[in-house]
Amino acid sequence: MIVGIGCDLCKIERIDEKIAQKILTENEYNEFQNLSKTRQKEWLAGRFAAKEAIIKATVIQTMKVIEIQTTSEGKPICLMDYYKINLSISHDGEYAMAMVVAEDV
Repeated sequence: MIVGIGCDLCKIERIDEKIAQKILTENEYNEFQNLSKTRQKEWLAGRFAAKEAIIKATVIQTMKVIEIQTTSEGKPICLMDYYKINLSISHDGEYAMAMVVAEDV
């Protein structure tokens, strides 16, 4: 059963690298560090939007407990104990956008 839907839009230029340590888990931060400087800002904006969308769709209140992984195909996934998270992240021009549908497990 669907328990929530969340959506977030983030302007890429507003994202500062300093936010990375505030919102990313250790694994996410390691992935972030391995990206080119050009890609880092876009990737971080996408993760920020995704975590905001997850917070809107669930009762989770802090970004640091949400971990978004990347599959070998490049698809973002979020594995949680209490929710099945269906996640999509997209980038276009100056913006990153994320859409989430959260379901009971």
